[in-house]
Amino acid sequence: MEFVNALRNTRVAPELPIMGFDSARSQFFQQKNQARNNFWDLTSEFDFMLSQLVAQSSMAAMAFTSRYRENPESAGSPPETPLEKVQDLWARIYPGRKLEWREWKPFVSSVTQSTDPVEYSAYHMSDGEKAALYLASRVFLADPGVIVVDEPETHFHSLLAVRIWNELEDARRDIRFVYVTHDLTFALSRRSARYVIANPTNGLRAIDLDDNLPDDVAAALLGSASLSFYASRIFFCEGGESSFDSRVYKAWFNGLDTVVKPVGSSQMVLRCVDALRTSGVAQALESNGIIDSDYHPDNFKTSLPAGVHVLAVHEIESLFCLSGVLRTVCDHLRRNFDEPNYLNQLRASVSESQRHQLIIQRWKAQLEPRLAGIVSDVSKRNMSIDKLASEVPSIFDEANWSFSPKEILESEKEFVESALVTGTIEQVLLVVPGKQLLPIAAREAGMNVAAYTDLIINSLDVKSINLTTFSEELVKALGSFLPQRRVNQNS
Repeated sequence: MEFVNALRNTRVAPELPIMGFDSARSQFFQQKNQARNNFWDLTSEFDFMLSQLVAQSSMAAMAFTSRYRENPESAGSPPETPLEKVQDLWARIYPGRKLEWREWKPFVSSVTQSTDPVEYSAYHMSDGEKAALYLASRVFLADPGVIVVDEPETHFHSLLAVRIWNELEDARRDIRFVYVTHDLTFALSRRSARYVIANPTNGLRAIDLDDNLPDDVAAALLGSASLSFYASRIFFCEGGESSFDSRVYKAWFNGLDTVVKPVGSSQMVLRCVDALRTSGVAQALESNGIIDSDYHPDNFKTSLPAGVHVLAVHEIESLFCLSGVLRTVCDHLRRNFDEPNYLNQLRASVSESQRHQLIIQRWKAQLEPRLAGIVSDVSKRNMSIDKLASEVPSIFDEANWSFSPKEILESEKEFVESALVTGTIEQVLLVVPGKQLLPIAAREAGMNVAAYTDLIINSLDVKSINLTTFSEELVKALGSFLPQRRVNQNS
């Protein structure tokens, strides 16, 4: 079994040691074993490994020359040694940079420029080039069996790391590659891979991921598995790592017991929650989700599995427009908060044309899944196309449906108009997207949007349980709209 340490000395001496194959091989093995036993020390196996490559290629060339002189017809072709395999791989991963060997050392010639080639020795290679030369040499000199590579992506761009190891795996199908990595992108790039999580307290545990899972879901699950070392629950949320959702929820769930993982859309949140629960990847990690209310109909919200929280307002920005939150900020800044006037401003911000669009969007969200269900039922019928075509008028006859598009539209119209005419602040925030209302709330506090939201987020993101009075009041204002902040509220 071969081991390639994460700490590897890829410095190449200006002059390689000139020695025979057996001596170079012996020195290489000695340095390699030293690196294995004292993995914290830098060793010099690279120089001896390169010397072994050159010596082995020289021996093969001399043997072929001898055979050719004796009988050219039976001499065959020159053998491909590990050195030639390294050169071939180099040509594939670094087109335009030719790897050559002269005077017992490697050189690189840049042949893509219109002027004369630029040549430099291995001593002047970039860190990535040295790493590629080192790793390719190690792999092509390894005996069949198993090779364990710690941090295989070191010194490489993520795409280059994937390409190099794909090439090496294809070239050495007699070797099983075991990678130790923290890079989820690289881990997921391995073909037909088996994943093992290394837990500092519980040791190694093999995990199985469904081959049909999309890469983004699989990445979220693998990341979640490692989080279970210290956290007891995870909340998948909408948005990306730098999104507003991520900032707010990471400030709210700021204890070590909870991890927030943004995964994109609301559908991705639901998929990740379900996949984590059913996969067994992180058995000790409670899987939860949190999504915007958006235009989702009530029957969608009530059908969600336990642990998936739907905001009681339209979207994440709406939380900053809550009367309790705004009042807390105004009190903190010693500003007067006129709640009736604020409500009137929210209502007045919605134009007649937007009111129309809000009704249509809510109606569309109600209607689309119902119509999709009708089409899905039709696709399950075992009948000819001609028979199906004859039944289309009946299938799409509203009289045969269990719902009425007209009644749904009228219901949504009544709901939206009621919220915007006589509804409370919370009802307005459920119907109208928060992004357009947030500037009103910030202006009421005498601030711009960025300053207003930063003040709230930064005040929530206090790690100590000894919160300031302002932070405590913000937590109270948001407490009924968000899931429990910590698993143990006293920690």
